[in-house]
Amino acid sequence: MILPGEVEHKIRGLCAIARGRETGGILVGKYTPNRATAILTAATPPPRDSKAGRTWFHRGVAGLQRFLAKLWSKPSREYYIGEWHHHPADIVAPSTDDVRQMKRISEDENYHCPEPVLIIVGDGRDERWNARVFIFPFAGQPVELQECSM
Repeated sequence: MILPGEVEHKIRGLCAIARGRETGGILVGKYTPNRATAILTAATPPPRDSKAGRTWFHRGVAGLQRFLAKLWSKPSREYYIGEWHHHPADIVAPSTDDVRQMKRISEDENYHCPEPVLIIVGDGRDERWNARVFIFPFAGQPVELQECSM
């Protein structure tokens, strides 16, 4: 997965305005020709019907179908790639609910995404990006991606 700096910056900004509450949204992007690598092009803010608290978040769906249909119809198609989620703590691990949601997405044909990505972002103790990235393969266990440079 390739996470461009502008997408990381957008997610960090959305986390900052969450003011101590969990938040999240969806990730969109495209794939390399061999489909081995997802290239993120955007992270959305939480849909307006999302609900959140200090230790929980339910991503809404308002406007997402229209948004994704618009991306699909572009000459250079973009796709739903997965979810991003912010935990307002320095422990960055998917919760049981996060894992359940991602497995459900990988198995739901309506998403057309059998291997969704989950970016979990925590609050860092300094200005560093405090995040972990997981892939949830269909009918498999989550796999954590390791950072590397290309």
